[in-house]
Amino acid sequence: KFITTGMLSTSELSVIQARKEIHWFGQLTQKMFEMVKKLAVTDKDVKFTKKFARIEKYEGISDNVEVEIANYLAQVNQGRLSDLGRKRVRAMFKVVNDLESIADSNYNLARTMVRMRNSNIKFSDEIMKKLELMFSLVDEAIVLMIHNLEDSSETVNLEKAKLLEMEINSYRNQLKVEHLDNIKNEVYTYEAGIIFNDLFSECEKIGDFIINVTEALAEVN
Repeated sequence: KFITTGMLSTSELSVIQARKEIHWFGQLTQKMFEMVKKLAVTDKDVKFTKKFARIEKYEGISDNVEVEIANYLAQVNQGRLSDLGRKRVRAMFKVVNDLESIADSNYNLARTMVRMRNSNIKFSDEIMKKLELMFSLVDEAIVLMIHNLEDSSETVNLEKAKLLEMEINSYRNQLKVEHLDNIKNEVYTYEAGIIFNDLFSECEKIGDFIINVTEALAEVN
């Protein structure tokens, strides 16, 4: 969207263009997560298949976007840059890699939901509420990440990002303990338990990638 015109007159200006593109990339991963949340509550086969296909398409787009931005940054790095500019480019490489990892995790969540559907597994309302709470925690972390990625944002809210990541980790740990008890008490089948564990564990991974993005931004801001 922003780097299609190629390199600008100076490398420093090109860094700004790259930052805008990375912000857009972050928004793309956010859209993917929104699709995943909708997929989790989609009953009809036709709608489910269409939504999964769209997530799959976005995963392919994210792969291409990562490569395009990385190639652009490599070109920028060959130009004349200040020390701060070079630090920013290094941080951007890290950010792009983690954003692509978020997209991969979104796709993994969707594929786990396909496994769940193919195995004819349905969670109780209580288990769905727990999953939705995890989704909402990740959602909040993504919203903050997008704000921190904005090219006009001069300050990065690292403290709040760390608190959100701690909340996600803490809830994942709580669900793991409950999961073992649920298997023992036959609240759900072992196969359903594996699916549930895979879903909330993948959400925690997204939390890790999100904090990596914010920490990389904080290094240079």
